[in-house]
Amino acid sequence: MWFLLWWACASPLPDRYLILQPIDGEYTAAPLEIPSITDARRLEGSLGNAVHGGKLRVDLLEGLEGSESVVDGKPLQIGYTLDGDLGVATDPTGMMLWSFYAHLDGTKADLETRGYDTEPLFPVDIVFEPVISGYPFDYSNAAYSVEAGVFVLLPDAFDGVPYGANIGIVRHEFAHRWFEELTGGARHSYADERALQEGFADAYATLSLDDPTPFEASFNNDDRDVSGDAIADTLAIASSSPYAMGTVYASLAWDLREITDDPSATLDRWVAALNAWHSGTNAEEGAVAEFPNYFLSMYANEPSVLSEACILAAYRFPSEEFAACSPG
Repeated sequence: MWFLLWWACASPLPDRYLILQPIDGEYTAAPLEIPSITDARRLEGSLGNAVHGGKLRVDLLEGLEGSESVVDGKPLQIGYTLDGDLGVATDPTGMMLWSFYAHLDGTKADLETRGYDTEPLFPVDIVFEPVISGYPFDYSNAAYSVEAGVFVLLPDAFDGVPYGANIGIVRHEFAHRWFEELTGGARHSYADERALQEGFADAYATLSLDDPTPFEASFNNDDRDVSGDAIADTLAIASSSPYAMGTVYASLAWDLREITDDPSATLDRWVAALNAWHSGTNAEEGAVAEFPNYFLSMYANEPSVLSEACILAAYRFPSEEFAACSPG
């Protein structure tokens, strides 16, 4: 027994990891360096540490705002072997957990390359397979809990690529953390602002990967295709799910990506619009309706782009009028 414990602690750290990653449009098990990992067995490193089990409790306070906590988690024990310098997990769950960390590492690198400050966003807490109580909604097998400030990973329960190993889903979930940082963490208590947060998360995933359907390897997301015809009709507005309206917001961002053929600049302006919106409105119900106008205003000095954008904004939000589209 003591020998096994010593061996587990003394196992060499892999130089590379066999993970699931998109290559030429298909998810493939392939080697990748993950220098941010310092303990491959426990999934610990500079990006944050993981625990296994414990309890995730949600105490809803008002509306959708709540308080969550994770207690009693234990260290992970990811089994793996070494093939030279390559770490190979001995079960699919271990590969999923390593893949998640690799995609989180890639997300950090992407934001830093774009010039954003990631210091306030890391490290993060990660909990695998907790007991969840008090929450009226279903967790899928990867989520970011805004209230608890933790990533929640569950065993794969679906066909296709595990959610935690899907780079689009990881970026979407991380964008919830980024949204909280950009808006001061105080704007998620209303359902409509939850929708904008989902839209921001979809916009980051789709624009940073330049892919209108970055989740499809894990689930059928035809209704989340931002290149589709999502509009803020009565059904989307009245939906109890924030995803329907979120897709409308993200679709407007994709419209500008299509007009300008520049996903990176579109994302930068989306973030700038979020900052301007947060500074210019109060954290109250109904304020989200003003966000598209802030985004359109980012193109005020590009008349031809703005003209096309206003036509598409009128399509996406048929009941709204935008000051940015009415010069003078």
